[in-house]
Amino acid sequence: MTEELRYINPWGMWVDAKVTPRGEAFALPGLPLRARPLWLESEAEGDCEVLQITVGDQDRRRAYDLLDNEILAGLRLVWLVGSGPYPDGLSRLRGYVHDTPEPFALVHRYRGDPVGAHASQLLTADRRAFQVSLMTALRWLAAAGIAHRGISPDTVRWDHTSIQITNFALATIVGTPRTVAGHPPWAAPEQRSGPLVRGVVTDRDDVWAAGRLLYYTWTQEELTSRDQLARAPELVELLAGVFDAPENRPTARELLVERLRVPDCVPRGLDADPLAEGRESFHSYRRRKHPEVDPPVRPLARPIVTPQPPAPVRRVWPWMFGVVLVLAVVIYLVSR
Repeated sequence: MTEELRYINPWGMWVDAKVTPRGEAFALPGLPLRARPLWLESEAEGDCEVLQITVGDQDRRRAYDLLDNEILAGLRLVWLVGSGPYPDGLSRLRGYVHDTPEPFALVHRYRGDPVGAHASQLLTADRRAFQVSLMTALRWLAAAGIAHRGISPDTVRWDHTSIQITNFALATIVGTPRTVAGHPPWAAPEQRSGPLVRGVVTDRDDVWAAGRLLYYTWTQEELTSRDQLARAPELVELLAGVFDAPENRPTARELLVERLRVPDCVPRGLDADPLAEGRESFHSYRRRKHPEVDPPVRPLARPIVTPQPPAPVRRVWPWMFGVVLVLAVVIYLVSR
């Protein structure tokens, strides 16, 4: 049965589309959200999923916030890439409606299956592709200034070729104050309740969970001690320092470029800094709901410029008159 769907695309334009349900809805693990597969009738790549709230009024406020995170992270990624190819290691926002009683996010259809279904089944020949695609996706997130904060076997998917990171409900932007987020054992120590929840979110916060996920995918065991790394010797060099304090961890770019020896996937100059307008839009939207979490961004101080007095006007006409007079006399004498 065809349905009508109206949404805003990432560039701010309303779209009216006809959609057809494509399969059963499924819950997003640990979240009050569900994904409903749809097909957009008007587009060649019409496979998509609508993320919707599934809880009653009591938990609805939290569900709204989680859906907002999905939308805002998706917008930042689309704005970062612009007209260039979108990284296939990240789920992609297609549209959204956020300011209604029934908000939703429309995303391109997820690719592959959750990594948890492939643990211990990853072929040796696939392990390099898994490592590279995971670090490539983290590098793009860092370039967009996003911390996913929910990297786990449920949110990372694998299609036997590459991974895809999905479900940005817990995402926030780098530089915001740290809060408790995620679920053990996948949440990094600085995201768990306790004295380590301090400072601000960095682009290294996801590296801890990604390292743990690599170990789990290799061994199907939870990593509770660094001594366990001896059971996966091919990971020892790659994961060196990954489980240290956030400020001492390698970045996703370092893991990708320096340890996996792969060229940087993000073009030069495409990191989050050029996105000042999009970043301020993101902050403004968050501040309306969470002024205590996302304080106003202090504008950069403008350089103080001392006004200079105007340069004096030089009077050049007296000596020019003299030159002209001399030339006139010379011409008169020569012409006689």
